[in-house]
Amino acid sequence: MRDQEKKGRGRPRGFDEPAVLDGLTETFWRKGFIDASLDDLSKSTGAARASLYKFYGDKTDLLVAALDHYAARFDSRVAAALNGADDMAVTLRNVMRASADRLTDPSAPPGCLRCRATLELVGLDPRTDAAIARINKAFALNMARILTLNLSLDQPPRDIAEKAAFLTTIVNGMVVSAQAGADRATLYAVVDRAVASVSTP
Repeated sequence: MRDQEKKGRGRPRGFDEPAVLDGLTETFWRKGFIDASLDDLSKSTGAARASLYKFYGDKTDLLVAALDHYAARFDSRVAAALNGADDMAVTLRNVMRASADRLTDPSAPPGCLRCRATLELVGLDPRTDAAIARINKAFALNMARILTLNLSLDQPPRDIAEKAAFLTTIVNGMVVSAQAGADRATLYAVVDRAVASVSTP
């Protein structure tokens, strides 16, 4: 969660923020906002309820922190993929196939926290609406950065923005397909067709 939005007045003793954010993210990802109890969140983070509330705020604020953390992790993966990259199609294929790997990994939470929150929570609270808008915008921007091999890109030209929107839609569809039982080979085939489509002049 962004520093200016944190509610606490100092980190509680023994509060491991990276571990807490990982725990919040996985719990909301697996259970959704409604079904994730405060006991679930406390257990997965190793932090007392009071510590979570002191540092972040209420349950909605905890979800916002998880969404921002989820987005930051994807930012990091894209930055790593773009480090030294000189072939857009190869880089894009690697990133999208990595998503297919996660979506078909039985040990990982099912689906995608970004997509789950978008489907379940849009319109219910201005805080989650803002976080969902941020994470979806960041995902599309990262697609644009891969398309241009430019990590510092902030305002994509229209043609790149349209291709990024297309790729975002493809990934969203992969999430649904994986939850419906699509296997890794099927998702890889989708990725390859998408990459070929945006690679054509």
